[in-house]
Amino acid sequence: HHRGIHAEVGAAPRITDSTVTGTTGGDGTGIHVSADGRLEISDTVIQGSANGAITVEPGAELSGLTGLVLTGNGQDGVRHGGGYLGTSETWKSFGYPYYLIDNAVYVQGASAPVLTIEPGVEVRAGDGQLISVGDGAAGTLNAIGTAERPILFTTTGTPIAGAWQGIHLGNGAGGSRLE
Repeated sequence: HHRGIHAEVGAAPRITDSTVTGTTGGDGTGIHVSADGRLEISDTVIQGSANGAITVEPGAELSGLTGLVLTGNGQDGVRHGGGYLGTSETWKSFGYPYYLIDNAVYVQGASAPVLTIEPGVEVRAGDGQLISVGDGAAGTLNAIGTAERPILFTTTGTPIAGAWQGIHLGNGAGGSRLE
């Protein structure tokens, strides 16, 4: 897969005081966290990874997120792989954006998952991508920013109307809050 570091399903590594550099072959990800993987990361430099500094699959969990320097990567931030979020997930604010490039994100399922987006997070979506919540099954989006730390939803490129499909709230998204 040609990833700098790969945290498999169920893995829970802690990375600190490290440098990951020059991951260009394969999927070109500096650090990849599989579904249900957990990663605690701090005081780390990720640079020169062709397809993004950090890539996560649905259900992956990131913590720490302090003292990071992400530079010269395909995406300097978290590249979310998209797909179905069957369990709750939090996108944490740490000074770098979340990217939705590969697939749309669908928040729905029997466990009524919640996608929480913290104040200050910037979500950059690629052409044709969307966040779909509660369409066909229960799901919730909580994106509650503040005046000092608003949440921004935008495109990966030059902002053009219709470049991404936006946020779709289905009939199962009744508890969702966007402020």
